[in-house]
Amino acid sequence: VQVVKVVKRKGFGKMLATTVGVGMSLYYQPSASCNAGCQVSWPPLVLPKGSTAVPTGITCLGTAKLGQRRQITYRGHRLYTFIGDSGTSVNGDGSSGFVAAKVQTGTCPK
Repeated sequence: VQVVKVVKRKGFGKMLATTVGVGMSLYYQPSASCNAGCQVSWPPLVLPKGSTAVPTGITCLGTAKLGQRRQITYRGHRLYTFIGDSGTSVNGDGSSGFVAAKVQTGTCPK
């Protein structure tokens, strides 16, 4: 299931976005976790309900359990969108410890 695509955003270069519509920018928290309260502003990117498919769109994608759903991960980090974004904006970069999910090279972490 392709739920992530690579896009170019001004000032960020190649980064990840959702495949729906214009492609909302994707983010992760390098050193923290996003609880239910956090997820109000930072909705997690999840597979369709009941899906056990492997996410595609770029290497190093995976999933992590999130309740009854599977959240998409990139290089081991859980991916989120930001409610303060619209269109192709990247307004969440640096907010609440989140960073834009830029494309990285090298071996995928295990």
